[in-house]
Amino acid sequence: MDPDWRWCPACGGQLDSSWQFCQHCGVWLSDLLPYGTYRKPRPADHRTRAGLAWTMWAHLFLGFPTIALFGGLLYSVGSWLLYRDRRRFGPGHDRSVRLAFVLLWIAFFLYAGSFGALLYIGNEAFLDGRRLPELTGLMLNYTVATTVPTVLVVCASGLQIQHLAPKGSRAIWYALALLLALIAAATALSYVDIAPGLPDARIGIATVSGVLNRISLWRSLEAPGFLLFAYLYRRALKDRKASPAVESAVPS
Repeated sequence: MDPDWRWCPACGGQLDSSWQFCQHCGVWLSDLLPYGTYRKPRPADHRTRAGLAWTMWAHLFLGFPTIALFGGLLYSVGSWLLYRDRRRFGPGHDRSVRLAFVLLWIAFFLYAGSFGALLYIGNEAFLDGRRLPELTGLMLNYTVATTVPTVLVVCASGLQIQHLAPKGSRAIWYALALLLALIAAATALSYVDIAPGLPDARIGIATVSGVLNRISLWRSLEAPGFLLFAYLYRRALKDRKASPAVESAVPS
């Protein structure tokens, strides 16, 4: 069998077929399982690496409202993996990831509550045969209400990688400030766009979707900030891949 596929079960170092003991850690190999029965070990921080990768891709989608839901699913998986591996990088990282996890749950319930309220009130208005301008206040409230969980998600993104970024790096704080400014601008422009009133039309799926599309168009202004965060997660992932830490190999 190709010696590239043999790994020391004690330290995870690569072995040569001629070795009787591991030249990395000194353990004798004669009493171990037969040659070639060990698989290549996974990095000790494999969950963190996977979490960074999933969350990096999530940020590429979150800045575009039409595909933001898909980004949210990726973000959920990545954040759970980062949470599972949070203790590996010290108490500071542990606290940050715990706080980020709490913020993400709050954001989820705020998003769900805002959208649920919009559907319920909109449906009641539809059944009553009301006109679209009567929903102007509701759409303004929805615009502001969904801004709050977006801010929480952004803060959670910063918390998740602040201890994984290179020491002394201020890029996270610059990215955070930029994205929060873009969120504020998108919210303000959406509000100004809707505040004068909505078109006089009967309430229905098509007319309400049209208003939501107008809001989404302004929300697209947030895309550069999310893309910058994707880059920062990519940098953190690259730094983790440069780490030599591995788990002990296990029989395959």
